[in-house]
Amino acid sequence: MVLVAQTLQVKWHVLSAVGQMTEILRPNGPGDYTNLYEQYPADGAHWDKVDEVSADSTTYVVCLGQTQTKDAYNLQDTSISGVPINSIRVYFSFRCGLTGRTDWAQPFLRLGGNETAGTERAKTDNSYTTFSEVLARPGGGDWVVGDLNSLQVALGLRVGTNGNARFTQIYVEVSYTLPPVPVSNTLQVMWNVLALVPPILVSQSVQFVFNVLALVGGSPRFPRAPLTIESTISSGLEITSTIGSG
Repeated sequence: MVLVAQTLQVKWHVLSAVGQMTEILRPNGPGDYTNLYEQYPADGAHWDKVDEVSADSTTYVVCLGQTQTKDAYNLQDTSISGVPINSIRVYFSFRCGLTGRTDWAQPFLRLGGNETAGTERAKTDNSYTTFSEVLARPGGGDWVVGDLNSLQVALGLRVGTNGNARFTQIYVEVSYTLPPVPVSNTLQVMWNVLALVPPILVSQSVQFVFNVLALVGGSPRFPRAPLTIESTISSGLEITSTIGSG
C-alpha cells in the first residue's frame, strides 16, 4: 500500500433568509391642510404636538366640533430603496375629552391628492388609547418606494355633545421585504488515504459542519448546515467527489 494525499477545494453559495423589515415615519411638517381647532401648547405647529416617539399627554391637538375636522401631516423621508413594499400601517393615540361622552377619530393616508380612509374609532373615557390599521395605497395599485417621500398621514376628529377630543401621536409603519443576500464561500479540505498497488477502488467520506455569516437587514445571521464530501479513488488514482448537504 502507498500513502496518497488528496486535496479538495469546495465552493458553495448560500442565500440568506428573506427578511421582513419595518421602518417608522413620523410627522415632520404640515401637510395639505390644517383644520383642527387648536393645539396645546399654543406655540409652534400642530404637527410637532403629535410627532413624539412615545405618546404623551402634555402635547396634543384638539377638536370641539360635531362635524369631522382633519389635519394632514408630511412625513420623514424614507431610508428604504430598491425593495418591495408590503403594507403601510397607521398608528394614532387619542382620547375623549370627558368620561361618559363619545368622541371619534379616523385615520387617513394621502398621496397625490387622493386619500384612503381608515375605520372611525370611538372613545368614551379620558384615557389615551393607541389604535392602528393597515390602509391601502391612495389612488389604488401597489405601493412602491417612490410613494413614501410624498406620503402624508391625516387624522379626522369629531365629538359628541359638549365633547372635547384630543390626539397626541400619529405615525406610519412601513413593512417591506429584504431580498435574499448571496454569500460565496470557499473551503479547502486535505486528507490522506492508503491505497493498494495495483490500485483498487477505495471509497471514503468526510463530513464537516460550517457556519456562514450573512447580513439580513443589517443584522448578522448564522445559518448552520452540514456538508458531506465523498471521494472515490479508482485505477490510475483518479479522484471523483460528490458533495451533498446534510
